[in-house]
Amino acid sequence: MDDKKIKRYIFIFLFLVIIIIYFESYILNKDFNRVFFINDKNEMIRRYNSSTPIKMIVSMKYLSFYEIKDPDFIFDIWERINKLPVYNYISPSSEKENYKGIFGKIYFLDGSIKYFEIEKNIKINDKIYGIENNEDLQYIKEKLKEKLFLPINLASEVVNENNKVIAFNHEKGVYIEDYKNKKRLYKILTTSEKVVSAKIIGKILEDNNIPLFKIKILNNNKEFLQINVLNNDYFTIYYLNTFLYMMKGNILTFLKNLF
Repeated sequence: MDDKKIKRYIFIFLFLVIIIIYFESYILNKDFNRVFFINDKNEMIRRYNSSTPIKMIVSMKYLSFYEIKDPDFIFDIWERINKLPVYNYISPSSEKENYKGIFGKIYFLDGSIKYFEIEKNIKINDKIYGIENNEDLQYIKEKLKEKLFLPINLASEVVNENNKVIAFNHEKGVYIEDYKNKKRLYKILTTSEKVVSAKIIGKILEDNNIPLFKIKILNNNKEFLQINVLNNDYFTIYYLNTFLYMMKGNILTFLKNLF
């Protein structure tokens, strides 16, 4: 066999080896990329589901739980929480008797649930988010309180069978036990209008500093809501002795029929 044939065979052999290596490399890389892509996609979906809130339930002391499903609202709250600095939770030595914070649960797309408490900071499971006076923390608290203290939510406490409703004038108190009367009061509360002008609120409170009637709502014999009826047109609502807002509506006629 001459040198030319030997060189030709060597060239053909090397060419075939290169072709085989190329195809093996291509197939392996193709499989690897395909498997990697699937794993990455699954991980991405898992992380998305575990970090995507779909519902919140919130409450405060003595109040019923209020369910929030508005996605824009929930995403806004969750995004702000995740921007806050995070610390390990240290359990306090004693519980606060007069805790007035917000608490509830956040439900996620993957079925997981996180319990939270909000007062001077936000506690979620075993982590603390934020510090007192942080702007995002204050924003979150105010927005959740706005939802909780909506007139329709507070009105629902009137018809809550676990609560007692008592109306007082200057002489005596009357239990509002009949469900029809509770529904009438509920309707008045839900159809009244909130007064937003500080000037009007100040003027009405100045002219009607002594309420004509008071309605107290109790849970486990603990008063947590109070409605002060000022005149035919206006009343104020308090939660744990804290003023919430004034409303324009006629509760007075309803109460006069009870006494």
